[in-house]
Amino acid sequence: MISSGRSRIGRRAALPRRTLAGCVLSGSLAALAAGATSEGLTSTRAPSPFSIRFPDARPPAKAAIKRPERPVHPVVKVPGIAEPKQYVLNYRYGGRWIETATAEPLVPDLRFSESVVLEVEAERPGDVELVALGVFRYSDRTPRWQPQWDDVLKLRERLVPNERRPMAIDVFVDERPAGRLAPAKTELKEVELEAFVSSPKKAVEEVVTRLAGRVAIPAGRHHVRLVHTDIVDGFLARIGLGIEP
Repeated sequence: MISSGRSRIGRRAALPRRTLAGCVLSGSLAALAAGATSEGLTSTRAPSPFSIRFPDARPPAKAAIKRPERPVHPVVKVPGIAEPKQYVLNYRYGGRWIETATAEPLVPDLRFSESVVLEVEAERPGDVELVALGVFRYSDRTPRWQPQWDDVLKLRERLVPNERRPMAIDVFVDERPAGRLAPAKTELKEVELEAFVSSPKKAVEEVVTRLAGRVAIPAGRHHVRLVHTDIVDGFLARIGLGIEP
């Protein structure tokens, strides 16, 4: 019974000689027929059936190769207000700051930066009040969840102590410490606990909505870096420099 069953399966799986006799197979059909035999069957394979040739192309000369130019970032006048389109986002990598390429809608989201840089120009030197407005969540909260971050957030929950530390934004002018912004206003607000889902979970939390401090800015054009610390996530809506935002 077993041998007769094998014979029936073999007959059903066998290549029909009349149909394939004399045919030439190529491409994926040839791959399927590889190792199969039948009277009069010829097969061929073409691993790279398509290729592009540039008969006259040559690598450019070294002198003709130009590095991409750094983008020119907008300058914020002091006094003035900085909007997200004027932020330059940075991550810390290997002991130095690296400029990111973040999609515009995500620029105010502090989960996608470790510092925000502004190019500013002051008419005269002096102490300037910097005010950061937005929604800033405390360090003892769980960061907003999104699907691709699930494993990282679970690891964070295991390793990072669940404690509330004083949030701040440290300010550097031309990479030298120049001051610190501290919480100046708290509110109860409804915040989203999930991102990039159709119906995110929400909760009402105490959040900081204003951080402020005085910073010495010399006259002329300068590089101002704001490094946010102990803010689990939030949105930096705008920054006032010597003016109420």
